[in-house]
Amino acid sequence: MADLRDDLEAERQRRRARDERIRELQAELAHYGDDPDALIRQRDELVAQVTKLRDEMSRRPPEAEIAELRARATQVTEAESQAAYWRQQHDAIDQRLRYQLMSVGELEVLRDERDTLAAQRETLRQAIEQQRAQWAELQAKEATKEPFPACSAYDRDSALNRPTATHPVDSLADLVTEVRSRMASGDPAFYYEETDVRLFLAGLASSRLHLLQGISGTGKTSLPREFFKALSGAGAAQIVEVQAGWRDKDDLFGYYNAFEKRFAESEFTKALYRALLPANADRPMVIVLDEMNLAHPEQYFGSMLSILENAVVEKGYLDLLTSALPGLPAKFEGARLPLPRNVWFVGTANHDETTVAFADKTYDRAHVQELPARHKEFPAQHSGSVRPVSFSALQRSFDAAAREFRGVVDEVKSFLDENLHDNFAKLGVGWGNRLERQLESFVPVVLGAGGTTTEAVDHLVATKLVRKLEDRFGVRPEELNRLAEEIELSWDLDGGPPARTLTRIRREASRLLRGYGS
Repeated sequence: MADLRDDLEAERQRRRARDERIRELQAELAHYGDDPDALIRQRDELVAQVTKLRDEMSRRPPEAEIAELRARATQVTEAESQAAYWRQQHDAIDQRLRYQLMSVGELEVLRDERDTLAAQRETLRQAIEQQRAQWAELQAKEATKEPFPACSAYDRDSALNRPTATHPVDSLADLVTEVRSRMASGDPAFYYEETDVRLFLAGLASSRLHLLQGISGTGKTSLPREFFKALSGAGAAQIVEVQAGWRDKDDLFGYYNAFEKRFAESEFTKALYRALLPANADRPMVIVLDEMNLAHPEQYFGSMLSILENAVVEKGYLDLLTSALPGLPAKFEGARLPLPRNVWFVGTANHDETTVAFADKTYDRAHVQELPARHKEFPAQHSGSVRPVSFSALQRSFDAAAREFRGVVDEVKSFLDENLHDNFAKLGVGWGNRLERQLESFVPVVLGAGGTTTEAVDHLVATKLVRKLEDRFGVRPEELNRLAEEIELSWDLDGGPPARTLTRIRREASRLLRGYGS
């Protein structure tokens, strides 16, 4: 029994040894692959490659020969580098030798030429310095003689120093008809409503500054130009194109160049000076600032606003220089240019993304007028040449109208205080002495020119009071509609309802409603 167990154990060991051998064979098989034929082919290929490499090795020279060849190649490279260096040295030495071999005669010729050129250069330098000194002297004399060359030239112009024959104003109503007909009979013809011409004329009496607004193509520039041409003849209007880059009064007036000792006269300043001369002194003149709000008017026109404000009660001046200079034009008073009384200033204004808004102080000092989009044609009755209207006669007509309609002005003031003051005050809008002074001149001229009290007051309320409600924070549409109803009910002046005022209020209310809806 024991022998049987021994045999069984021996068999088990042999079996374990066989299994271990099987695993080793499987590992080798996994390492070399499952295809013995492929292994044989791979072995044959390797044998062939070894045989080929042995053949190549047998044909290669010995290592000693290879090392010697490499050393010789290095020596060749070094020899070529040294040869290039010595060629460069040879060329440099050869060049120096050529210079040194130059003959003494040639050196003397070159030396003489050099001395001659140096003398000529010194002579030219002295001549240039002399010419520069003479030019500076002439320039200084000329600049000192006429710091304002254009204005001084006007003083010598016989046409500008000969008084122009003017005629009086028969009546303001006839003047409106005559001027309107003259504008319509020109080439090209310009047609404007009678009320627009009348309001523009009344604006001349109330303010030296006008703002004309409206969409492009409504005649904002043409109205003042053609009006003054018809009123005062050719040359009465000067157009000044405002530039977007204007920042201060020098852009409008011009500036003094201390280096040239000369004033850079602008078209604005030259037009003011021409208005002082005898040919224009008694003619109404205008300077049109085209697209006035391309730049900030309160920056470049701020000085003029102050001058115009002060010129209501005293003579106005433009301070163009810090001190008086010799050779100033005849009409200057020291370093200052007097502001002509016969010149008005009209600014045209568009409102889009390229323009800036006017400040309240500019609106308050100006006569504001908005022109309609279309003008109706009418038969023009005027013919013949223009006889300039006398400025002094025009002023006398304005003064006469103010005296004639003084009672109406008092009624208008009472009407505004009693009927409109509280209604506008509720919305934060009021008025002061400036508006009352303007209506004292504006309303009488509208009446004297054939208009009605409602036409005059309606225009003032719409442009001076209702304008301040537009884009005003906190104003609601229902408040504006209620204001329009109260104005319409309380309006008891002659000439019907205040159409401009009501239209402007309701237009603003509708705009606010659309804004709320969006």
